[in-house]
Amino acid sequence: MYLSGNAEHQRLSRSQTSVNLVDWFGLRAVAPSRDRHSELQPNREHKHHVGIIFDNVAACPPDASNMKVFYISREMLRRGIQVTWVQLGGKERRRVNDGIELLQLSSPGIRIVGTVLGVLKILKHCLSSQISIVYVDEWLFFRRRPTIRLILQVMLRIGGIRFIFDQRDPFIDYEVANGQVREGSFSHCLLQLQYRLIYRLCSLIVLPSRAYVEALQGDGVPRSKLLGTVRGVDQKLFKPMDDPSELKNSLGISDKFVVGFFGHMSNVNHEVSDVIVPLIMNLPAVIPNSFVLVGGGGDPPVSFDQLKLVDPPLPYRYLGRVPYSDLPKYLAACDVLLCPVSPLFKITRLSGPLKILETIAMGRPILVSYIKAKDEDYAHLKGVIWTGSKSNDFVLALDAIHSNYRHFLSEAAWQAAHIEDYTILNTISRIVDRAILVSQDSRFGH
Repeated sequence: MYLSGNAEHQRLSRSQTSVNLVDWFGLRAVAPSRDRHSELQPNREHKHHVGIIFDNVAACPPDASNMKVFYISREMLRRGIQVTWVQLGGKERRRVNDGIELLQLSSPGIRIVGTVLGVLKILKHCLSSQISIVYVDEWLFFRRRPTIRLILQVMLRIGGIRFIFDQRDPFIDYEVANGQVREGSFSHCLLQLQYRLIYRLCSLIVLPSRAYVEALQGDGVPRSKLLGTVRGVDQKLFKPMDDPSELKNSLGISDKFVVGFFGHMSNVNHEVSDVIVPLIMNLPAVIPNSFVLVGGGGDPPVSFDQLKLVDPPLPYRYLGRVPYSDLPKYLAACDVLLCPVSPLFKITRLSGPLKILETIAMGRPILVSYIKAKDEDYAHLKGVIWTGSKSNDFVLALDAIHSNYRHFLSEAAWQAAHIEDYTILNTISRIVDRAILVSQDSRFGH
């Protein structure tokens, strides 16, 4: 049993608070129509009920954006925890997919009115359904409107419901890195104030690395509220391939030393303009048989266009956006992968890029700029070669890797065979462990 000794008292208190809040807002019980294809009714014998909330209808089966919460949901179900995805948008209905209850709530009205009514519906459902924990992925619930999220947190707190906040890629820091928010500006200071309040109302904050935990702890967030864990790799999708020669032959690179970079392409991606573009221009002089594969969504930075003007043509190919399901075969076609990281921004300095683990799981070495997570999260990971953040650092490191490639390949292959500690299942298990501890914490609300 997961709940603490006074669980029944907490449940009854929450039930009474639920009635009071529902009466206060004049809300009636939610009864959206059930989809006739529902697989089953929610299991009323579950000891826990966790609500994962979205500001839009989430894909289920999942896509790349909500894959993490899907895995979390599956692990919770495996442990006997009832899981409901509470989603705003579309026609009101309830169905079940893979054991997950999917509830859609309409948000009538326009703009702010519809948003407020939708949030009140979420609150109403959480209270009336005896949800004990609300789990929010920052990117999937009003990431650009933290005030809405904060208001819901306050109401959930009054109702006795714990709040877990997953910051897989901390959004404010992401916006700063992408030039959408200027650090130190009034809007940045206002966001930081809102987030201090959000953190105060959280029972658990999930962060993308232990380095991020240290940073938030330094900002005054209690260590007991923080969990830092790198995003684990999907071992079913990313695993060593027997023979990538078919793709290499189709690309005409079977006799080349193939260097790969796969990441988002944009004018604000400093790694592309500052590292990848000059590397493509300078690498042939150091490794004559090299070839660079570049893949990524978005519009390439302006500097990328200058590569087309070089005569004779440079040995590289821009693949455009590569579907996530196809990424493993492109990684396997490369001899070494690149992960340049800008030292200019908090999110790049402190996060643990998932591409590191995806590459190693394929049995390929990867060249990475020094980041804080090197010592905190990847200290024992083989197959990773660390270097500086400048393009020349990468060129020199690639020369060393090329000269002793068998050694670096063998280290990556060994790590691929011992990747269990870095898989998504291991990561998710740690998150669910902490969620269970959150439900047992009798200090909540005191």
